[in-house]
Amino acid sequence: MKYDGTNWLNIGGYIFSGNVNQMSIAITKTDTPYVAYINTTGTLTVKKYNGTDWAIVDDSISGHIVDPLIALDKADIPYIGYTNTNYDSVYVEKLEQAHWHQLKPISKSRYTLSSLIIDNTNRPIISYSSRLSSLTQSNNSFSVRRYNDSIWEYIGPVSITTGDAITPCLSI
Repeated sequence: MKYDGTNWLNIGGYIFSGNVNQMSIAITKTDTPYVAYINTTGTLTVKKYNGTDWAIVDDSISGHIVDPLIALDKADIPYIGYTNTNYDSVYVEKLEQAHWHQLKPISKSRYTLSSLIIDNTNRPIISYSSRLSSLTQSNNSFSVRRYNDSIWEYIGPVSITTGDAITPCLSI
């Protein structure tokens, strides 16, 4: 859909048919939208509006995926972030030569990815909450990390909260 100042207009037909889950949208500097979502087979699908239709960018990321997020760097190259359904790893992948290239995953304990942004030097930054022992535990710490030369470094302390943090969001 595109807002023309008065109405929402459908562009390029339907993005998908059937039910999808957990959609994320990013828009390039030239107003080209990208959409990431979990399709009916559980595969992460990324599409781009090419001016007439929604074309699949790549849908090769499969498995047990939740919380997909999409962000664009300064050159409008897409990055995808997601968590596995066990919530024990956070993944970020960059589109390179029409294929996803996985950066080093973060694995430790119960993660819920809540933000993916790209800084002005094209480094991904993620925020996530981490439960100490179970998905139902109420004490969620909140962390922010930046990818720097194949290492996810913390920005600030390991946990920047002393209380409960459930889906915090970042913005630049």
